Amino acid sequence: MENIAIVVVAYNRANSLARLLDMIQKAHYSIVVDLIISIDFGENQDVIDVAHSLEWKHGNKKIIQHQKNLGLKKHIISCGDIVKNYDAIVMLEDDLLVSKYYFDFAYDALQFYNNDENIAGIGLYHYPLTESSLSKFQPLTEHNEVYFIQLPCSWGQVWTQKQWRRFKSFYEQWNGTFKNIPTYIQYWGMHSWKKIFAEYMIQENQFFVHPVFSFTSNPGEQGTNYHSKINYYETKLSERKIQLGHFNNAYHYDTNFELLPFFIEMQSPVLQEYNFAMDLHGSKTPEEIKNPYVLTTQKCRKPILSFSNELFPLERNIIENKKGSKIHLCKTNDMIFGYLFRWQNKLRPYYYTRNKLRNKLKLYFNKKIN
Repeated sequence: MENIAIVVVAYNRANSLARLLDMIQKAHYSIVVDLIISIDFGENQDVIDVAHSLEWKHGNKKIIQHQKNLGLKKHIISCGDIVKNYDAIVMLEDDLLVSKYYFDFAYDALQFYNNDENIAGIGLYHYPLTESSLSKFQPLTEHNEVYFIQLPCSWGQVWTQKQWRRFKSFYEQWNGTFKNIPTYIQYWGMHSWKKIFAEYMIQENQFFVHPVFSFTSNPGEQGTNYHSKINYYETKLSERKIQLGHFNNAYHYDTNFELLPFFIEMQSPVLQEYNFAMDLHGSKTPEEIKNPYVLTTQKCRKPILSFSNELFPLERNIIENKKGSKIHLCKTNDMIFGYLFRWQNKLRPYYYTRNKLRNKLKLYFNKKIN
């Protein structure tokens, strides 16, 4: 797989675009790579000037200037369609930061996972926080430095032609109904392509592969998804290659960033007799938990087993059987849904649009990491 293009998604952020283009220009490439800059229509002459001023040293450069405003969702879909002319594309939105090794990881992962039918795409980003609850997130790893999650990446994503074709087939037949995505994603706006892709991934049981060390970072600049700068998801960039691992030899996470129960059962025999769901981030609603039992950090009336939360990531407390009173195995009907459940359902619909909510999120974020 050698015919790979970089697709940069741009709109009205000239300074951000200039920064990204400078970073990808200085990155390492082992093959000739085309660069395609797609600019959505807007008041963006400065953006157009920045795009034209770059002398791309690693292959051909093409600029697409849309004559009408597509909006973020349609723009991303149109950029994804560019893969029809390539074996694969690496898509980067204009506000991202990238490691100089970002393309090395993308290239190696494309060769490694090319024939894996479980994978819907490759993410260049590692989440330091969950999107479901703003909890600290550190995936378990063993013999490799990747994990698989049932959530698409929007901060540096890689698609093969086959992967994108499967999604487009779903998208063109989709009736617009969200039946599978969790509550926190339901609140994302109609401009979100990621919301639709998440529905596709859950329905088709697909996963994105992610590195445990990030090759992109999101400084949270003002744009379609943020009305002011919010840097919760900014993270350190990896400065080295990482060890890849096969799908069956790495840990899998659901759309709520919860480890799949199978991986806990394998290492904790005491839990094997229970049909349980995972809710260690405390973000799942009653409707999302279908199992008769649950492992949760939310309160419950009659815990069957309880564990400490002194180890991180939290799954280690269960695997190592650290007794305590912070993580509970209980019947799902005995759960007492608390703060996070209220936060999701009452505050999340406003999604960063009001100062009051931004302040609440900042306070909660500081509480979670301190």
